[in-house]
Amino acid sequence: MRYITIASFVLSTVLLTGCAGSPLGANFASPEELRSISSENLCIAYNTHPFMIKSATVRAELERREALTDWEWERIDLKYNQMQGMSELAITCAGKGNRYAFGGQ
Repeated sequence: MRYITIASFVLSTVLLTGCAGSPLGANFASPEELRSISSENLCIAYNTHPFMIKSATVRAELERREALTDWEWERIDLKYNQMQGMSELAITCAGKGNRYAFGGQ
C-alpha cells in the first residue's frame, strides 16, 4: 500500500510539472517561462514545491516584477502569523490566503 501511495505522488508530480502556468510547474520553469505565469500562481508555487523547498527562481521573478514590498517579503520569510497590512498577493505567498489552492479559485 505504501508503494502505491509513493508511486501515485510521483506520478501526479510528474504530470502536474508539465502543466504550463500551473503553480507546481512554475517551480521547475526556466526564468523565461516564469515571465508568462501570473503573480498569483507564482506565489502559490512559492509555497507548494513538492519537496518543500522555496524556489529561488520563483522568488527572483516576483522580485523582478516588484510584486511585493520589502516589508512583505520580511514577513513572509519570518513566517509572521500577523497578516494585517499585507496585500492579498503577499498573504498568498505566505501560504495563508483564502485562495491558497491550485488554480487560485
